[in-house]
Amino acid sequence: MKYVSLLIVFIAVLLQACNGGDSSTPANETETETELQKSKITILRVPTSQGEFDGLTAGPKTGVPVILLHGFPSTAEQFNSIIKNLADEGYYVIAPNQRGFSEGVRPTEPEAYHPSLRTQDVIDIANQLDIERFHLVGHNSGALTSWIVSSMHPDRVITLTAISVAHPQAIVDVALSGDAGQPAERAGYAQDFTSENFEETFVANDHEYMRWVYEDSPQESIDLYVDKLGDVETVDAILNYYRERDWGWILTNGARTIVVPTLQIWGDNDSYVTIATMALSENYVTAEYRFEILEGISHWVTETAEDDVSALLLEHFEGRN
Repeated sequence: MKYVSLLIVFIAVLLQACNGGDSSTPANETETETELQKSKITILRVPTSQGEFDGLTAGPKTGVPVILLHGFPSTAEQFNSIIKNLADEGYYVIAPNQRGFSEGVRPTEPEAYHPSLRTQDVIDIANQLDIERFHLVGHNSGALTSWIVSSMHPDRVITLTAISVAHPQAIVDVALSGDAGQPAERAGYAQDFTSENFEETFVANDHEYMRWVYEDSPQESIDLYVDKLGDVETVDAILNYYRERDWGWILTNGARTIVVPTLQIWGDNDSYVTIATMALSENYVTAEYRFEILEGISHWVTETAEDDVSALLLEHFEGRN
């Protein structure tokens, strides 16, 4: 009986080998796992000469790359749903936490946040990931950087999508016309951000001012940003985005005519930027241009209209991959 039992085991192993492995696993199970892996968001870490950027990524590395640039004062998490939606369609999505927002790239001196350096960060991240060309999407301050990158490096950008912030020259045009481009109750926030020791005000009284900035954003997003960015040192670092704007440099280098297909998205309930500013961007785009207005949506477009934004992005990318 002992030898019979051994013979049965041997035959079973032989049959399994002939069938190419575990025959109990359905053929489509591996395919299902692959599909699930597409949209699984993982931590992004990109070492550069400036330090290590962190963030989020999803989708197959063989897919067409999409770089998402978050706004101020947010993180890559503002794109959570959009990352998944794009990855589900096979795109390779990279959402870095930018300079100051990444723990590994958080210099303290204002000059380290010059727009030329923030622009080069995008190119350095792409280079480190062996990405030659990519779709570029930015919201808020990330949109401003996206305009500049597209202006200076059109050979690297497949398409541009700017959310909630206009072309740099359009911003200046509106300002010079006597219209600050923002509703009156919000027009002074940029000046506040450059005030000495304003980081203390930003986080005082259980982050009262910080929470006010996020008004109309989902509560879970507010809690996340306050938790991740709400200490004085981090706020002091990221406020340098406003202390070191250097509009002279931006207008000379980053406000050229855009020659890549461009999509603008704006919510008509935006408390920071008016349609007067957004609409002028068309004057500075010679490629195909589209301006989409989302009704009833606040400044925090990517978190309150994520499915609408995802659909618009997929339409914009289609046929340009």
